[in-house]
Amino acid sequence: MDLINAGIVGLLLFSSAQAQTADPAFAAVSIKQATLRRYGGVEFKPGGRLTANDVDIYQLANAAYGLTGTERVRKGANCPNWIDSEHFDVEAVAQEGVIPDNLGTAQLRERMQPLLRQLLADRFQMVIRREPKEMPVYMLTTAKSGVKLTKASISDDECGTSIDCHQFSGNRMRGLRGAAVSMTDLAFALEAGSNRPMVDATGIVGLFSMEVRPFATLKPQLDDYLESIPEAQRPPAEPVKPSLFSVLEKDFGLLLRPAKARVETLLIETVKMPSAN
Repeated sequence: MDLINAGIVGLLLFSSAQAQTADPAFAAVSIKQATLRRYGGVEFKPGGRLTANDVDIYQLANAAYGLTGTERVRKGANCPNWIDSEHFDVEAVAQEGVIPDNLGTAQLRERMQPLLRQLLADRFQMVIRREPKEMPVYMLTTAKSGVKLTKASISDDECGTSIDCHQFSGNRMRGLRGAAVSMTDLAFALEAGSNRPMVDATGIVGLFSMEVRPFATLKPQLDDYLESIPEAQRPPAEPVKPSLFSVLEKDFGLLLRPAKARVETLLIETVKMPSAN
């Protein structure tokens, strides 16, 4: 329910003191400060297993609340300094039978997010405030020439147990592939590599098979960072790639344009170093 349209005054707080016992918690949890720097990510695995390697608080919060992109999570004035530097390795497993083994990707993520939210409240003493905020975004719309999308071979009914549904694989450098994805899934996947939130305003429903060609970065700060590194220490120059704007328009009849919109964001009000295992 939209809190604004419903006229509810105030903001919804999530903390360990307010957590509802109806949401199951992980049966076993291991949290360690990461010592090996690598590509970090949060993975929800069949049977209720969670693996997160070299992740920061922002990534954990994003995964717990179904968001993506660094612009969606902000730190409050009471947050400690380590929030911007510390990374963690997290392993957790749900009690047997809580998360069925045969869930599809989307359902697995939906069922495990409450467990991760509970973990953040219990072990990191995290207090989150969810609020809408107007900010620069990329709006995904349709071209006047019409969309060029291929219907997925997987039906909506089959998606409940298919790992191929609502899931993109790959990255912007190798391209993105989705066997049965929606426009919302596309916006979610693209936002992970963007400096702005992505908003699906296409109005298109249904599942599609999509292969997005490799495209240039949408993060100007990445180029700025590489420029700051001595030339001898920089990674090899990336081959020139087309812009995401041109790839989407040419291949799919979709337009991506800068705009402003109100999107859901998370404000981390307080957080503490995790309790010992």
